[in-house]
Amino acid sequence: MTTEALTLSTHTYPALPDHHDPNPALLYLSKLASTGRRSMRIALERILRLLGTDEDVTSFPWGSLRYAHTTAIRSKLVVTLDVDQEPHFSVSTVNTTIAALRGVLKEAWRLGQLDSNEYERAADIANVKATRIPKGRAVTHGEVLAMVETCRKKGTPSSIRDAAVLALGWAGGLRRSEIVAVQIDDYDCDAGRLVVRSGKGRRDRVVGLRNGAAHVLDAWLQIRGDGAGALLQQVRKGGTITGKPMTGEAIVGLLVRLARRSGVNPFTAHDLRRSFITSHLERGTDALLVSRMVGHASTDTTKIYDRRGEQAILEAAGTIAFPW
Repeated sequence: MTTEALTLSTHTYPALPDHHDPNPALLYLSKLASTGRRSMRIALERILRLLGTDEDVTSFPWGSLRYAHTTAIRSKLVVTLDVDQEPHFSVSTVNTTIAALRGVLKEAWRLGQLDSNEYERAADIANVKATRIPKGRAVTHGEVLAMVETCRKKGTPSSIRDAAVLALGWAGGLRRSEIVAVQIDDYDCDAGRLVVRSGKGRRDRVVGLRNGAAHVLDAWLQIRGDGAGALLQQVRKGGTITGKPMTGEAIVGLLVRLARRSGVNPFTAHDLRRSFITSHLERGTDALLVSRMVGHASTDTTKIYDRRGEQAILEAAGTIAFPW
């Protein structure tokens, strides 16, 4: 079915399709960046499992949820925070699931499937507050130095590129997905200026790359050339650059191998980003500026990455001597 053609003044607009009951979950997911769409769809599937329904995200009547349902969903999520319960969800997983639920409810309200009172009551579910030891670790300057020396001694095109990956993560604070997405035109080597486009939350930002980070990128560009395409590209075993962009999985693998060859404890690409944030906060860089540098919407998110607190605790413990 279609609605009648819309006529305004002297202009006639084509008829619009009549979607009798559009799905708010699909509408919600369509508005998310590609980096967040998958995780939020998984969160919505998690909700359906907790509800015990056989329907999927695309067919479930999300507009039928009311306060009694949403509080029950939250209660089931919170129960799993007890390690004795299965499945066991983390606090961040619980809050992500609640955020996805709120997002779909809002789209249901916009579509007229919930009135304002029903929406406000159903969405009135609080996040879970808890203090947990944060995941990940900071990668020290000494560890980076060891890995850079490994790359320098090997001296192959792939090893120089691997050092550039370290530079973008540790000295630039880029996410893994951002590292592989950077194009050569995004980097101004003369100004030491890198533009990160369409980061998480579709937030573009400028990153400064100076000193050693700029030098290793310059060394890589001498090998890569100035042709259009991804800044970091795949390299064959013989040293031939393929012109194809690196993948996130490739970065995971190269960091594992580089750490092993350099005698460094295992770490992730996101640990490089954590190290960037921690280093700047240690040096007194304003937290708001650090948030802008890494593309966070709030300084509260930036503080989650701060590893100074744990280090201070460990150092303070050494000030009390136990007589043994």
